[in-house]
Amino acid sequence: ASASASASASAALHMLSRLAVRELAAAKPSRRWCKWDGLRRCSSSSSAAASPSRQQLRRHFLNSAVPMVAFGFMDNTVMLHAGNAIDATLGVTFGLSTLAAAACGQICSDMAGVSFGGIIEAMAARLGLPAAGLTEAQMASGLVKRVGLLGALVGVFCGCSLGLLNLFFIDTNHVRELKLAARSSAYGFSVAMSNAEVEGVTAIRIEGPQDVEGVVAAATTAIAAAGGRIKDMSGHRDGESASDDGSLHLTFYITVAGEQVEDDELEGMARSIMAACNNPQRYQTLASEIEELRQENDRLRCTLKEAEAAIERHCLRVRRKDGQGSSEQLTFGEGE
Repeated sequence: ASASASASASAALHMLSRLAVRELAAAKPSRRWCKWDGLRRCSSSSSAAASPSRQQLRRHFLNSAVPMVAFGFMDNTVMLHAGNAIDATLGVTFGLSTLAAAACGQICSDMAGVSFGGIIEAMAARLGLPAAGLTEAQMASGLVKRVGLLGALVGVFCGCSLGLLNLFFIDTNHVRELKLAARSSAYGFSVAMSNAEVEGVTAIRIEGPQDVEGVVAAATTAIAAAGGRIKDMSGHRDGESASDDGSLHLTFYITVAGEQVEDDELEGMARSIMAACNNPQRYQTLASEIEELRQENDRLRCTLKEAEAAIERHCLRVRRKDGQGSSEQLTFGEGE
């Protein structure tokens, strides 16, 4: 009986040891096992993982960079087009800045990256890039991780740079005109400039509400700031009184350096004149400040001339001879 119990205990111990060995082998398949004294025991030493070759590192770099090129291109493309669309709609309606519209476009770009990230990876896998053939131990090494990170950085940089090509297909001036028109709607002024109306001069026609004060002064100040010289001007108001609903019509004929305004400069000058008409108080303030500075400059010039005359009288000495032959020295201004 004792022999039978001993044999049963020995068999049970043997089975338990074999089950433990199988579980350990399944959990750590990279370890090496050997048979010793009829039992499977774990060897305490395993062979070190081989270092990756240069070819493996190049392939790993390529596999890490290519998907990020597509991701960077998509990211910038979505951000630019979405940001421009938001700037042209919500930006014009609610007065959002260009940076705010770009931030909203970045939100759309990030959402697109999350949605289409798997598709980009699948498309990159179909390109047939050579596999690096790295083992799990090699993938866990610091060198391989750094190479993969470098490849991802280079890929996303190239992709985002390619995405900047979308700027050639986006009309940014259109959004500026929409915002300018939206700001102008507060007063409703419009400016038209033409070099074909009268020979030798540039015609400027301004139309807007008649009850805004300081428009003429603001328009002439803007023209003078642009280097223009007014040759002729005319204007009239619709309605009999300023309280009637009507429009103000102004016409200026100007030259710059004796000639018509260059065709390339017509739009810029028209924008500055429109901005002046839409905000005449600002130009009135600037005009008053300029007048104060001019008066102060005139006072300083007078003071400077008086100081120069005083210095000249102090430094100048004359000597004259009287009838008896004697002479005396006089300071200029003390005597004739």
